[in-house]
Amino acid sequence: LSPTPIPRVRPKLPLKNALAVRICERHHIAAESLAPFPSSPCANIKLLSRVMMDDSLPSIEDQSVALTSPFQLFHAWFQTALQCEAILEPMAVHISTSTKDGKPSSRIVLMKKYTEKGFTFFSNYNSRKGKELAENPNAAMLFYWPALHRQVRIEGRVHRIDAEESTRYFNSRPHMSQISACVSQQSAVIASREELEAEHREMLRRYPPDESVAIPKPPHWGGYEVEPFFFEFREGQSTGLQQRITFFNEEGSDVWTVTMSFTHQPA
Repeated sequence: LSPTPIPRVRPKLPLKNALAVRICERHHIAAESLAPFPSSPCANIKLLSRVMMDDSLPSIEDQSVALTSPFQLFHAWFQTALQCEAILEPMAVHISTSTKDGKPSSRIVLMKKYTEKGFTFFSNYNSRKGKELAENPNAAMLFYWPALHRQVRIEGRVHRIDAEESTRYFNSRPHMSQISACVSQQSAVIASREELEAEHREMLRRYPPDESVAIPKPPHWGGYEVEPFFFEFREGQSTGLQQRITFFNEEGSDVWTVTMSFTHQPA
């Protein structure tokens, strides 16, 4: 499995609403390419319900990679999610960290790359999650794709990636995203919104978007890689059962122990 960066441009999305338009702007997709979105919230629920219970998708046991490699199975599921028009952000992942004495916190980040070694995301090292990872380098991740009725839980150890790789990714970001990363002191208390906006204006003055002046990556910003020791793939079925397959390996081992189980699907 070669390194898999997530493409900035995704297939055409079917949901034309305010959220979809914002997603389009973020990923440089023309909003005009969207298909009309049902105006009734009930219609949206019915539409997603039909997709969620689609048993025509290959089940876990139908995929030959299931019992050999959790990374290959994740790759297969993620590619399906990436092509599913009902999923606006397939790379969105819920990540939980905790202090050394076990006080947890959670947030949504965007996965930017995955390999057979781990999953990469970027953040402010001085943020709450950055400080928690510094004292407790363990994290739990959850990918949830309701339109496919699938979720993937991952647990692993976390480390900062190489500074050069962080710099390469920072340089590839849009100009305004670079500015925001420099200005934002994530999780820090500020005196006022005006203070933040003033710093933002000053950065724009120093690094105007119409000039080819490279913005240096701030030292407090960079990437993390989660190296998994546990995977759980969970898949709903029209019978009301959820099929689960788990992979676990001991630290330093390349051998994965595999188990399969079923659980009742919540109403």
